[in-house]
Amino acid sequence: MKFTPEVAYFLGLWKHCKTRQGIGVSGRAANIFLEEALKLGFTEKGKILYEEDSIYFYQNRVKNFLKKMDEGRRVRLRFMNEFSASYFAGWFDCCGEVEDGKLILANGDLVDEYLLSQLNFPIKKSKRTIIVGKGAAFLVFIKDYVKLKKEMVRNLIKK
Repeated sequence: MKFTPEVAYFLGLWKHCKTRQGIGVSGRAANIFLEEALKLGFTEKGKILYEEDSIYFYQNRVKNFLKKMDEGRRVRLRFMNEFSASYFAGWFDCCGEVEDGKLILANGDLVDEYLLSQLNFPIKKSKRTIIVGKGAAFLVFIKDYVKLKKEMVRNLIKK
């Protein structure tokens, strides 16, 4: 397996909305997660498991690969390119929103804070929630890689 922008998007989606069991997500990102997992060849349709508002599958090879990519985020995603834009687009699709003009990303960690700072997006932190400064610039950065909230991003950029 190879690290690609598509895998970076999947990593951003999975990292921030993951389920306790298997490789999966919960919430509104379930459909796009399924679509991306199948497109990347991470699983087959018959091996997908559903539970209330979550979707997941078991595949040790993929889980180990994603863990390795997650551990290498600090190095791989510190530059402003399609890899980091895809990762942050996945995160935004999963649990990002714009509230009262503030761009909010939920479930962030210290590495995410570091990466945003490296990419020149100032941050404010409240527990595991990150408020991204330069929200408009951030949306322009991820706009070509967002899949679930494409229309929302397009409308916010026009304002």
